[in-house]
Parts: sequence; C-alpha cells; structure tokens
Amino acid sequence: MLIVVHHLAIDGVSWRILLEDMQTAYAQLAADKALALPRKTTSFQQWTAKLQAYAQQPEVQNEVAYWLKQSQAHIQPLPIDQNNGENSIASAHTVTVSLSVEETQALLHAVPPVYHTQMNDVLLTALVQTITQWTGQDAVLLHMEGHGREELFDGVDISRTVGWFTSMYPTLLEATTPSQPGPLLKAIKEQLRALPYHGIHYGLLRYLSNDEQVREQLRALPQAELSFNYLGQFDQMLATEGLFGPAGESTGLPMSPQSKRAHLLDITCSISGGQLSISLMYSRNFHRVQTINMLVQDFARNLRELIAHCATEDAGGYTPSDFSLATLTQEQIDQLAGNNREIEAIYPLSSLQQGLLFHTLYSPGDGDYVVQIGATLQGTLHCAAFKAAWQQVMDHHSILRTAFELNIVEEPQQIVYRHRQAPFFEHDWRHLMVDEQQARLATYWQEDRMQGFDIDVAPLMRFALIRLADDSYEFIWSHHHVLLDGWSMPTLLRDVFMAYEALCQHKKLQLAYVRPYQDYIQWLSQQDMGQAERFWRQMLEGFTDPTQLRIKRAPAIDEAPHYDEELLLCSEELTQQLQQFARQQQLTINTLVQGAWSLVLSHYSGRPDIVFGTTVSGRPADLAGVEAMIGLFINTLPMRVQIRPGQSILSWLHSLQAQQLEMRQYEYSPLAQVQNWSAIPRGSALFETLFVFENYPVTTQNVQVQEKSELELLSFQAQEQTNYPLTLVAHAAQQLSLKFIYDSHRVASEDIKSFLWHMQMLLHAFIHTPEQQVATVSLLTPGEQQQLQQWNMTGTDYACDANILDLFEAHVQHAPEATAVIYGEQRLSYAS
Repeated sequence: MLIVVHHLAIDGVSWRILLEDMQTAYAQLAADKALALPRKTTSFQQWTAKLQAYAQQPEVQNEVAYWLKQSQAHIQPLPIDQNNGENSIASAHTVTVSLSVEETQALLHAVPPVYHTQMNDVLLTALVQTITQWTGQDAVLLHMEGHGREELFDGVDISRTVGWFTSMYPTLLEATTPSQPGPLLKAIKEQLRALPYHGIHYGLLRYLSNDEQVREQLRALPQAELSFNYLGQFDQMLATEGLFGPAGESTGLPMSPQSKRAHLLDITCSISGGQLSISLMYSRNFHRVQTINMLVQDFARNLRELIAHCATEDAGGYTPSDFSLATLTQEQIDQLAGNNREIEAIYPLSSLQQGLLFHTLYSPGDGDYVVQIGATLQGTLHCAAFKAAWQQVMDHHSILRTAFELNIVEEPQQIVYRHRQAPFFEHDWRHLMVDEQQARLATYWQEDRMQGFDIDVAPLMRFALIRLADDSYEFIWSHHHVLLDGWSMPTLLRDVFMAYEALCQHKKLQLAYVRPYQDYIQWLSQQDMGQAERFWRQMLEGFTDPTQLRIKRAPAIDEAPHYDEELLLCSEELTQQLQQFARQQQLTINTLVQGAWSLVLSHYSGRPDIVFGTTVSGRPADLAGVEAMIGLFINTLPMRVQIRPGQSILSWLHSLQAQQLEMRQYEYSPLAQVQNWSAIPRGSALFETLFVFENYPVTTQNVQVQEKSELELLSFQAQEQTNYPLTLVAHAAQQLSLKFIYDSHRVASEDIKSFLWHMQMLLHAFIHTPEQQVATVSLLTPGEQQQLQQWNMTGTDYACDANILDLFEAHVQHAPEATAVIYGEQRLSYAS
C-alpha cells in the first residue's frame, strides 16, 4: 500500500499518529466493533491562529536582536568542486554511511550521561568538526530542523494533532577547540542550549511578524548552505507487531526534478534497524562523489572518536546549562564538579538557608540549628530493614543528599549528589543500669549537638540507634536545619516507616513522586522583588530602633551563649476554649498566641510599637504539589505590631490577622534585604526575639507504624537551638504548648516564667473579655483581679501565692505606668 500526503499537510510526527489511528480503526472494524478513535487534540487551525497572535508578543519581538546577531560572523561559502548548472532536484544524489549496532547503542545509551548531552549535541559536534576541517573556518552556519511542537500555550494539546509543525531556523556553531572532543562537545552543547525556545521564534518573526522591517531584516541575513535534520529512531514509528511495516519499494521522488534545492548540502540522520544512518544529499553539478564520500566518512569517524572518548575514565563533565539556576561559568563548574558523574543538581540557596549557614559558620561548635529528633521504639526492630528504609527515603528525596559550597563561588550553592550512604551509628547499652543509661543519653544528645556538621559534606544528617533492652531502642536522628523545616518532618518519617514495613514483609514500596526542592528555588527566582520592597518599606516606615527587652542582660565578654528551655502546657480546657473562640470570631490560634506575645513584648519593652521575628511557612499556594515537598520552605521575617490602646481586643486581633495575611504574599522576601529596606541602622539587628508557631509537630499520632506491626513508637521529642536570645515556640495540638528557648546569660529564668504566666493570663482575657479596650487588658485572672480590688479597698496585708508575687513585682519593676492602669492609684502592699 502506498500512502501519499502532501508535505504541507503532514510532518514526520504526524505519520505516527496517522498510522496508529489507521491500525486502531482497522482492528475495530475487522472485529465488527464500533469505530472509536482516540480523543482529538487541539486542531491545527487553532494552533496557527494562536501562533499568529503569539508572534506579536514582546517576548517574541525581543528576540530580534538575538537572530540578527548571528549575521555578524563572516561565514565564507562552502567549497565546491565545479559549477556545471543549477542546484536542482534532478542533479541531486545521496551518499549514506552507517554505524554498527554496537556503536549506535553506545551513542544512544553510553554517551549521553558522560557530558549530559542529547543526540543532537553529539551529532552536531561531529558535524562541526567535519565541516571546519574541510573548510578551514572556525564556525559553521546551518539550518536546523525541529519538530516545532513546543509548549507555548496553556490549555493547548497538540500531541495527537496531524499537521505540519516543523520549524527551521539558522544556527551558527563555533568550534573553539575542534581537535579536543570533550571541550568541543561542551561548547556545542552550550551553544545549542542558548537557542531560545528551540528556535521556533525565528520562524514567527521571519514570516508572521506584523513589523515589516523585522521581516526584511531577517530575510536579508546570509542564508545557510547546509541543513541538518535528526529524525530520531525512525523504525519506532511503526509498532513491532503492528499491521503496518515499512515496504522495500521506492516511493519515487518527493519533489519535481525541476525544483530548486534550498541548500548545497542536506544532512539527515536517523536510526533504523538499530543502526545510525548518515545521509548526505548534494548536487552533482557542484560536488564530486569523492568529496561527499570523504565528508560522510569523516563525519562517521568523528562520531566514533567521540564515542571512544566518552568511554575513557577522564571523560565527563558539566556545563552551565546543566545547572541553569546556578548562573555559573564553565570554569566555576569545572572547579565545583569536575567530571564527577555523581552530581545531580547545583542551584542557589533560599534566603533562610543562607542565613542559617551564616550563623553556623559565625558560631561553630555552638550547636545552632542542629535539629535532633528522638524516638523511643518498643518491640521487635529489624535493624537492617530500618537502615534500608532510611536509605530508600534518602535516595527518593534529593534535599537529603545535599551539601553546600560557600568558598569557590561568590553566591553560595547547594550541590545535590545522586547517591549518598545514610550514616548509621549503633550502640548497645543493655548492660547498663537504667539511671546510667539516662545519664549517658543526656550526654549523647549534648555531644551530638555540639558536633555539628561539615556543611560541604553530604549528607548533613546522621542516625544513632541505641539499644536499651532486648525490646527497647532509643533512636536519634540529627540533621542541620538548612535541609528541612518542621512541616517536612511528618511526611518524611511516614515515608520511612512505610518503607520499613514494606521491607519487613519483603515487599517493594514505590514512594509517591514529590517535586524536588530545586523547583521551589526556581519559583523564588521568578518573584517580583520590586513589589516586595514597596510592601516592606511601607510596613517598616518610621521604625528606627530595635525592640529591646528591659530585662535583657549583657553577657560577659567572650561568654558563649547557654540555652535553656521553659515549657508551659496549657490545659485541654483552655485549648478547647481558644479553638472555639477562634472559630467563632474567624481567627486563628496563631493570631491569638501572637497577639498575646505582642502585648507581653510591648509591656516588657515599654513601647506601643514593636517588631519581632516571626517564622512563616513559605509554601506558596501557586506552586503545584508544594504541600508534599521536602525541604526548608519557612522564612523568618519581621512582624511589626502597633498597640492601639483605644481599640477593642477583638478588633485589634482582626487587624493583626489581616496584617499576617497581607504578609503572606511576600513570604519569599530575604530577611537581609528586608533589613536593608528598613530604617534600622546597619549593623543592628532588626529584631532580637523570634516567634514560631508550628501547626504540625512530630508526634506519635501523625507518624505511626501499621497497627499489626511488631514495632511501636512510644514517644517523640525534638530539640533545636536558634541564634536568637529569646525564641517562643508554640505548638497547636490537643494541648497548646508554649516553649521559650533562651540564652540564660542574657535572660533570667525568673523572667521567662513571668512571660509564660502573662501569656496564659492574656489568652484567658482574649476569650472572656474580647470587647474590652487593649489599654485595660489585665494580665491577671478575674478571681485575682477581684482579690486585688479587695486588698486595695482595705489596705490590709495578705499572704500571697508566690506566682502572684512574681507577677506583681514584674509589673512594679518594669512597667510602673501599666501598673497604675491595672492596679489603680493606691500603693500595693503585701506580706511575704
């Protein structure tokens, strides 16, 4: 059967679609079934209409300079042997040479991973070598053919559209080092990657632009005398056991013998029967067959040399296009990666990652930002399966195989490796008494934190499995905070225990695909920093001095920070009341806790206008799949709160929440840049206290093994240390927890206890008296206020609870003006 379709109606890809549909239709009709072809995709008419409009868009028109620039290189005409007439189809002849099946397989599978190339990169490198050796020039101008089915428009699918989509565009390829296959392959690869949108915009500008001057400028460019087209694995177009197979008979000339050829030489490469064929069409009026034979043989020889080179140990390397987000030079990439084939990606850091690494390097050995997750495991633990599960999860999530380079390049980069071994340390303490075990555990936690990590060595994590009894283990997972945020923890640990259970049952678990952290960095690079700057300048306008706590002490010279913790676990009753109040008033628990902290901070700083740091989730809603991604998405940003005395509590809380929502649009802003946009003097911190609200703490409820498992998780605990003198971490769970992490050399433990007492009293006030003015909010419970009123009326000395005395003393000492409002004008008298 001979099928004849004019080239205006069909391209190479369309033949596959057409033959598939013909086979489907034949099979259905032969089986007396109704004809049901696959769904039609976007019509060719719709595609061309969109192209016409798209050709006038600025992103296309801005490419004019790129295409005109190619004309600046002076390319001499190709050598000819004679001039005996026209370059007609009648005078055309084709010479073909093929590689062996083994050479073709190496070209398809062994060569691409070495320099991270595609077939076109390798073929064109050999072609440039061949042509420059023949012409003596250092550049080649050729016309490239592409499939033209580019993803230019949303909602357009042309995967099964029949039509002629082929694009052709001029390409100037320069041979910087033609005798060295490795460097030349890198150079050609980079020149091809620099082609915008695979060259399709050239045709839009040349033929569809409404600007006649643009069309004329492109028409006047020097025309290439050489064309190149790689057709791919041509025999894959037909199914192996399909109805149709290629016939051996000639189809005849595809063009009239009187037609004029557009090029002196047309090179077509394709793979059929497992072999690469190189076909060179020429005109016998201009070239002798000996010349063409020499060219195709040289082309094949250069290809074979490239294949042989890529098989050597010294071959390999990366180019800037492999790491497009990194914006590195070839020299920098060679320094960073060399020919290490284990590197998967290189890309910049997020702003918080940079900040965390800066503090790590500034205070080495302090244990800052080392996160430790501990779990008590009870039952039968299959250690080999447990370690294999962690290895599988590391292999699955690229961020866990990441190291950081800060020295070779100006802008720090993170380097992802294809594989890294999970570092496990096992200890057997079954011979120790329980008290000794607990003492050694406490020491182990501390020493492990102080050990820290070498940031340029992946992985920045380690695991300790400590056996305390035959059926009891303590598991400690330590990692640098630069890798992960709290949101990532439950997802990651669920993956581990799912993999563990599968391995114990000798099953293979396929973890769900998760977008790599690199996609988030790419999203960050596309954000509008101009809008962010306008927002932060307006928000921080007029704020010139950092918020200082009056209770803060200056540490002694060379006194290293010493961090302690103080925890308040709110009752279930109070937590439920807060949740109910938040739902009724359309507020969040985060807003309530942040509001309470704002009032405490204002109280202890003596200022109605304060700024503290707050940690935001940083997971953008417009990044698909971000909820399941693993990495460090959180960011630390300033929260400015103005205490308005005449405003009701409820109204003030709503305004606070509205401010939080507005900030969400700019969560990507780098903190260092935000500080530059503020009026705070350089060298001063924008804030010294940090507020962290965590919705997803790691618990035995959200990370659990299967019900019938031999292993049980009894408890989880997490430890982390920041570089801020005072950090408040709030956990929203069955019981709201408030934990202060503080430098005991700068803040006294008694003041921290007062903070917690104040926070609890304010949360009570929010629930019970939301309509009262902010100026009259009391830090005391209603019962304590009534008791105090009785004391003030009688002037009698009473014995008081120690906590109340601490509270009174804090008010009198640190905020006498507030004391007057809360306690009245009478002198406070109490007996110890």
